[in-house]
Amino acid sequence: MDQDDNLLQERHATLNPIALLIIIAFSFTAICLVAAPNSLLTSRRCLLYLGIAVTAALALILLWACETGVCSRQEKTAQVVTIETLRAMSGKEFEVWTAGLFRALGYQVENTPDQKNHGVDLKVIKDSEVGIVQCKQTQNNVGEPLVQALLGVKTAEEADQAFMVTTSDFTRAARKWAKWADPNDMFLLNGEKLVALANRAAHRAA
Repeated sequence: MDQDDNLLQERHATLNPIALLIIIAFSFTAICLVAAPNSLLTSRRCLLYLGIAVTAALALILLWACETGVCSRQEKTAQVVTIETLRAMSGKEFEVWTAGLFRALGYQVENTPDQKNHGVDLKVIKDSEVGIVQCKQTQNNVGEPLVQALLGVKTAEEADQAFMVTTSDFTRAARKWAKWADPNDMFLLNGEKLVALANRAAHRAA
């Protein structure tokens, strides 16, 4: 299996949050009716507890939606893309698209400030491992110096993984150096690989 295909590990099954809310509501209603059907005070107290439970459930639903990209404009990978689509994007659009791709692959994604980020555009987390992502929207192949610099940032940030993603490709020297310096935790994703990952993720989500 290709090293980069590790990105496509299955996401853990998640209980539908709407179903969770319905279960909580019916459970509290049933408990209140059975425990004290004729007690007005107890019924009011049950309604209070039910309101608290529903509010908490709604908060969990909002959190779930944001973590899975439902409430984020960054979730833009639920459609088939082409290399031409990526190359037509601006640098910022490509960064937003890349964040959506990592979310679709099961990562938690954090945007970094545009300034003083040491070249790190995104921070991603999956299975307790933290990765840094640098996005290069360019027509030129990414060379060895940029890959070396990202690995230096990975060491400085004490990250577990580093991803260099580009709409173009990498020079032979860049690939050779990355394989030699950090073969297990340095990922070079060119435009062709990004398109493959995005389309496979879209088909899985369909």
